[in-house]
Amino acid sequence: IPGDPINTGLVGGKDDVTCAMHAAGWRPADPLTLRSSVKIADSVILDRPYPGAPVSPLFYQGRREDLAFEKAA
Repeated sequence: IPGDPINTGLVGGKDDVTCAMHAAGWRPADPLTLRSSVKIADSVILDRPYPGAPVSPLFYQGRREDLAFEKAA
């Protein structure tokens, strides 16, 4: 299913990982805020994509992810 999450562990600093993910075409997910919630509603109502939409938090051994990225299909 295109919307299924892919979990992976990466070793490196935040800037290094972010740079590598950008180079591979992945974008950081926006945090869930009032502004992003309005953008989600707008994208649904107007049938427009929101490539940086927030993602659900994922946990490993009780610890939330440090970074979340997504890539539009």
